[in-house]
Amino acid sequence: MAVFTDLDRRVCEPPFDKAGYDARRPVCDDVASKMPIVHVTGYKRLFKYIFINDPHEIPPTDGSHSLSSGTRKAEDLLGFKRSVYFYAGRAHRKFGNVALAFFACCEENHTGSATPFDSGGLVHPRRFIKLKLDSDDESRLVQYGKESVLSLSEWRTVFGKILAAYFDNVIDYWKGKPNPHDPEGLYELNDEWRAWTFEVRFYEGQSIFDRAAWCTDEPLWNRLRRDHDGQETKPPGDPPTALDRFMEGPGLIIAPGSATFCDEVERWVRKEVGL
Repeated sequence: MAVFTDLDRRVCEPPFDKAGYDARRPVCDDVASKMPIVHVTGYKRLFKYIFINDPHEIPPTDGSHSLSSGTRKAEDLLGFKRSVYFYAGRAHRKFGNVALAFFACCEENHTGSATPFDSGGLVHPRRFIKLKLDSDDESRLVQYGKESVLSLSEWRTVFGKILAAYFDNVIDYWKGKPNPHDPEGLYELNDEWRAWTFEVRFYEGQSIFDRAAWCTDEPLWNRLRRDHDGQETKPPGDPPTALDRFMEGPGLIIAPGSATFCDEVERWVRKEVGL
């Protein structure tokens, strides 16, 4: 049973606090509706390739510089199309050296889906996401994953309910962990935040020029700046290069970059949602 299954009924019964849930809903719904989504890149696919190749998008996992075969295997098991991956309001250093944040409105131009956890961790051979299910029975894990899929049009509504139901304070989505009230133990057995962070998937590429904010580490920032400054002078009237558009566009959180760029993006996210 997914963490959101029959939640409207379950929050009326112990161990949930219905009065607290009702009191938290307005704030949690507002946070969920505004929550930027974040993509970290640069590990498997060097960020510079996005500037070299049209259409200057973060590609789905069928791209030539896409994520690992493990990601594609998870997609096949769970029935997902090849996807671009985002976390709702969180950024993980494991995936690269640049974090790009996008406002909620970017979802209007996409098809896709979401789950209330990192889908790859659920079916990874090392079972990074733990449940009260037989971890050797892959079919049970796949069934749970499929039961947990939400459409792009509905995930934010469910996200608000989960924030209100399982977190005593919405800031605990970043600073703490959920209360362990879900039937399959997702919130009881896991201490790493990817077990309770919403994963959002686009089935089409996402333009880097549409980002709301971004941050990187200092070495990459210096490389991008050198490449930008070293471009040939263009004749008047020539269109800007992809690197011009990116470097001169909005949203750089810290120059000249930071070793804690993921933390900086998350701080920006919390400010954007009013926390």
